Amino acid sequence: MIMEKVGPIRDSGGNLCVESGQIEEALNEFFASVFTKESDSVVNENFEELGYSLDQIKIDEVDMWKLLENIKIDESSGSDQIYPRLLREARKEVAKPLARIFASSLSTGVIPEDWKEANVFSRFKSGNREISDNYRPVSLASVVSKVLERILRDRIYDNLAKHSVIKGSQHGFVRGRSCLRNLIEFFEEVLRLVDEG
Repeated sequence: MIMEKVGPIRDSGGNLCVESGQIEEALNEFFASVFTKESDSVVNENFEELGYSLDQIKIDEVDMWKLLENIKIDESSGSDQIYPRLLREARKEVAKPLARIFASSLSTGVIPEDWKEANVFSRFKSGNREISDNYRPVSLASVVSKVLERILRDRIYDNLAKHSVIKGSQHGFVRGRSCLRNLIEFFEEVLRLVDEG
């Protein structure tokens, strides 16, 4: 991935930032200002009744092999400098150890610190390059941690679907559904109601 040079830009007070430290601070200030703090309770009450915990998720060498075989090799590495191509090409050697590390992390609830770090850089969107609002942060996380996240996402999603926890009205982040489909369904419902008078 090619990192483009950023700057000079203006901070929130309109001052022109030329030095890299000033530019980083101005962008950090903007990114932090638009960050939305998550609610303290994002878990559906029904989810707790499922009796499902992460340590029940089993990851074996075959699952790991399949994931590594299909990993996108054109993505960047995270701060650990482990590239997707390396994981794919060395999958025979790393599938079993990674499966064990993942299982240990899930059973203990401890994730290696390196997996929590990401390289963050600013990507220009459009408009005036001097305005910090015209940049967005891009995080390059550890590829290994993204593999674990993929496993967790798939297993949790399957469990939620199995127990019908996902509502029919939920369209974003649901397989086979999209926000566009939601808008189309809404539009069709409006047309139906208009036709009925």
